[in-house]
Amino acid sequence: MNEYNITDYSMFQNAITTTNNLVTSYNDSNTIIEECKKIISDSSIFLGPVAEVCIECINKLTTSSNETIEVLNAINKYLTEAEELYKKGDADASSLIGQTTNTPGNMTTGVVEGTTYNLINGKADTLEYARHILKDKVAETKNVDKYSGNCLGFAVTHAWGMYTNNKSYTAEDGLHYRGGSHFEKYSNDNKEEFLAKVYQELVNNKPVVIQVNGNRNGTSRHFVTAVGFKNTVKSASDLKESDLLIIDSYDGKLETMDKSGSRFLTTGAKCGKKYSGYHMRYIAS
Repeated sequence: MNEYNITDYSMFQNAITTTNNLVTSYNDSNTIIEECKKIISDSSIFLGPVAEVCIECINKLTTSSNETIEVLNAINKYLTEAEELYKKGDADASSLIGQTTNTPGNMTTGVVEGTTYNLINGKADTLEYARHILKDKVAETKNVDKYSGNCLGFAVTHAWGMYTNNKSYTAEDGLHYRGGSHFEKYSNDNKEEFLAKVYQELVNNKPVVIQVNGNRNGTSRHFVTAVGFKNTVKSASDLKESDLLIIDSYDGKLETMDKSGSRFLTTGAKCGKKYSGYHMRYIAS
């Protein structure tokens, strides 16, 4: 576990205390100087030019002392601001390092739509491969008449292509379920247990094909590829469907599951399928 804890800022406080003491000493000296000036100004003790010369020298000394006090006060202000900046920097660093402890194993991290995600870290760079899918239009929407309804084929092709870092796949490969023979089915009526299985696959750096809603009420199914989850997730038991990051087989876009109007898990029973629970295809080999 990474630890980052700096609480000793005594060097700043020591410097500030020393500077304050100097300012106090200079102010005390100015008080004494002013008393001397008053005595010298007493015509009964010093008369004429002698008193004037002494007072002129004292005034110069007072000016110099006041300038020094101004410099010391400026140093004090700088030290106070510096201490605050160091404290803020240490707090930010501690927070950042604390976040990285939520990244399991050899997963990597990336920012998508302003949120930090733990990403699978296999042969392909997740974000780079997602750009390839979008750029080469490896998705149903490339030709709606030809590819529509083949979401599972595209999701499997996305997952296997990312797992093997194969960037030669095209929309045509989505029709043929490229890599499909390497996948096995998994269903579970318990959402927590299902998500724990998703979590385990992802931390093992394997993309997972999951069944989500195909319409607003989830009575039809659709398949997408899960490639990561929010960095705030600390364990399998913490994972919620809204934490998942997916590549949508429909348009090939990398999206967050909690995006407004986006995807959510649905069961086979709700979709009228033979299996009842939440459903996935995972890479078995």
